[in-house]
Amino acid sequence: MRGGEDLANVQIPVSIRVKDGYVQLSEDSIQLHPFQLRQIRKQAAKKTKSQWHSSLDGVKIDLTSDQRADLIALKDQIFGYLSSSKNPVEILQQQRGFGFAKHAFKRILERVERLSEQDMKALGGVNYSVMVHPETLEKIVSSLIDSKVVHVEAAWKAHPFLNFCFVCGYDERELEIIVNFQVGIMIVTLIMKKESGYFIREVYSIENDIPIKKPSPY
Repeated sequence: MRGGEDLANVQIPVSIRVKDGYVQLSEDSIQLHPFQLRQIRKQAAKKTKSQWHSSLDGVKIDLTSDQRADLIALKDQIFGYLSSSKNPVEILQQQRGFGFAKHAFKRILERVERLSEQDMKALGGVNYSVMVHPETLEKIVSSLIDSKVVHVEAAWKAHPFLNFCFVCGYDERELEIIVNFQVGIMIVTLIMKKESGYFIREVYSIENDIPIKKPSPY
């Protein structure tokens, strides 16, 4: 159990030393505490800024239950602002306040629609955003809207902001959606944890009587 001093609020922005200099942390979607700043600083100097940017996991930071509740409330507030009815189609049409990181579209194709690199090339190139089924994006947004669970750890990767993991339901699967709140809600990537049933392109193929391969369990 942490004492009151550890749960005081950190004044931002703060400088974090990395191997090749300093980076600024200006996360304001939650109030950071001293123990969380120590967790970052303990690991930060082990890698350069670019190495942290390309790191798979980054530095893990423990979140308090109050912070997790605040993140859910913030997520709900932003979605309510973007669409009073929290309609996924309306939210996807917004030019500000919501978006996907560029590489998130490739992760969706790989992890949600289950396309291989060869499949993606066959579909016509490297503009992954136009290759994702619109229904898939709508279901991802809907699952994030409905999420009431935030993972107990956030991640720092030498950006001014932190990444947070929302645990979501996607059909019969458990989907982790990684977001940051730098400008509204930005979906960074997705991780499929548990899965069963058909994938969206397989359903589309069945409905249109197009032969498909047997789905892989992995």
